[in-house]
Amino acid sequence: MQFRGPVLIPGIRMLRYHEEIGFYEAVFEINTILKIKNRVGTTIKINKNHTEDIYHSAKVIDSFILDESNRLEIDKELPDGTWMVIVAYSDQEEYEYAIRNSTGFSFQVQFKIKAENGREYTINEGFRRMNQLSELLNVDLYIQGGGTMSTGRSEHGAAHFEVKEKGSRNKIGDLFLPTLESWRGFTEKEKLQFLSIKNAKQKLSKREKKAISLWLSLDNEKNLISSITEWNRVNKDNTRAFQMPINIKI
Repeated sequence: MQFRGPVLIPGIRMLRYHEEIGFYEAVFEINTILKIKNRVGTTIKINKNHTEDIYHSAKVIDSFILDESNRLEIDKELPDGTWMVIVAYSDQEEYEYAIRNSTGFSFQVQFKIKAENGREYTINEGFRRMNQLSELLNVDLYIQGGGTMSTGRSEHGAAHFEVKEKGSRNKIGDLFLPTLESWRGFTEKEKLQFLSIKNAKQKLSKREKKAISLWLSLDNEKNLISSITEWNRVNKDNTRAFQMPINIKI
């Protein structure tokens, strides 16, 4: 019972977060990947999705750099220089769990990075993928909706996040969503200027604005598009809230 998959793909820009540094992009070139692969060998412990729970029956039986001589049909989307491993499982239950819950492998690596202030940090997997935006801010963000005839509270006006105190329901203010077209036309400075909480005493720090800006821009503005789509969905029957068009031009 074997599982084959990529560990590191050259040239892929991976958005990462560190508590002291903030957000940065990690990119591994082919020569760096080769050095890491040769240093590690096949003595690798495999855990389940970066937890302390490991696959006790898993063993790396092959570790290689992908090229035309060893490429299979399932590797057709991967570039040359990708670090691949083949893992064998002697336990059926662990193997089936891996098949159900894994799409590949990620490598927990220690490296050094120099921040904008010139300080050098040693990173030992002290980062996490930026996907749950509110986890990385000192406030919580929500998209609320409602209907014109609904009872109780209902949203109104242009598309926006409702900003609340961390861990509570106390509203701080509104953070308006830009149109996709305007966001793509903004400079980085203009993006940060746009991201201000309206009519609120509490302000977002520059670091938090950068976090939101990166999150909205990630993967060709996927999160901005999703936020606008969600606003339109939850307010489709609400004449007090404006629908925002999404004119996607690649």
